Amino acid sequence: MRRGLCIGRFLPLHRGHELLLRTGLNRVERMTVLLCAQPNDPIPSPIRTAWLKALSPDLQVASIEATLPPKSHDLEALARAIRQAEPEPIDALFGSAAYLIPLAERLEAQPVMVDPGHEIYPARSAALLAEPFAHWRLLAEVARPQFVKRITLIGPESSGKSTLAQRLAQRFNTAFMPEYGRTFETQHMVGKSYQPADLVRLAKTHVAIRRALERRANRLLIEDTDPLITAVWSDMLCGTRDPWFAAFDEVADLYLLTDLDKAFVQDGIRYFGDKVARQRFMDLCQAELDRRALPHVKLSGSWQAREARAVAAIEHRFAVKAEG
Repeated sequence: MRRGLCIGRFLPLHRGHELLLRTGLNRVERMTVLLCAQPNDPIPSPIRTAWLKALSPDLQVASIEATLPPKSHDLEALARAIRQAEPEPIDALFGSAAYLIPLAERLEAQPVMVDPGHEIYPARSAALLAEPFAHWRLLAEVARPQFVKRITLIGPESSGKSTLAQRLAQRFNTAFMPEYGRTFETQHMVGKSYQPADLVRLAKTHVAIRRALERRANRLLIEDTDPLITAVWSDMLCGTRDPWFAAFDEVADLYLLTDLDKAFVQDGIRYFGDKVARQRFMDLCQAELDRRALPHVKLSGSWQAREARAVAAIEHRFAVKAEG
């Protein structure tokens, strides 16, 4: 067969969809996917289109504004929308829903049913969308970053952020995003004074690495600092910040603010060790969270107490369980 077609909402893209599309790619010379989209869809069509294109460079992806049965029983209208989007003859229509057979008849195509009983992958789009964490293994890997929740540690230097971030990543069996600022410092700023533009470069690179790491995350991503604290660094080092930071909106789902009730330890890179500077840093971090009204938990006390409070906050907010 030369031309194959699959239609769907892919809301979200799951392992069953992957099986369906890869089956089509193995059966036909040219495989096209029509993404049925509506303006009020909970995940915009460009994101879903990117998922589909990421599955295989051989997939042809296009969008149509249409609904699918059982919401719409007008198969003639659906067939007309498909013909308008894909006027060339279709040899095979791939899918798993019952309406596939009568729709294939209207398109004069051969119906190819793939796992109609959902026995290979018991994935139901509505359930996955409602509770993605409960069905994490059934989500397509390319779709998982859309549902990852990010927990970011911020606070003054030498307040335990890095160690705690790694500990939390281990406890929740997920990926850890280290602080890029330390790498930037040693690679680019030795013997130099910071300018606001340097902090923007630092923040943008941190974000790029974090986005790449989200593919590896198991429901949660634990992050050591983000551009919110880089903006604070700009205030501290330069006395001002670039307007880029005001426009930054990729904020975390939960911030953990580490208190300064621990002794400062100089490691050769840290800047602000005196009491007044540390307190100002802490106040600026708190002000940044308050100004944006971001969810956060302040961590004080012993290292064990901080970790216990952080774990409890994450478990409560995201309905996940830590290990160990």
